[in-house]
Amino acid sequence: MARDTGELEQFFRPDTRAPTAARAKRASPNRLGWAVQWGCVRMLGVCPTEDLSVVPYVVVRSAAEQLAVEAGEFAVEAACH
Repeated sequence: MARDTGELEQFFRPDTRAPTAARAKRASPNRLGWAVQWGCVRMLGVCPTEDLSVVPYVVVRSAAEQLAVEAGEFAVEAACH
């Protein structure tokens, strides 16, 4: 099921509480992993826990830009699962 960028941004744009919650995570990979999982829950109602590689790169990149971290940090977080 393809989603356009605007629709993805709707679900992955942080609300007023999300940036504070994400910044509470200590390392960049944790902040980015949390933000991506948070967006997945908002959009899908569930979080992909078995294989985070199923998350589209555009989602990871968008979340990384909003948190001012490198999108490649997500690979570190995904490897921990």
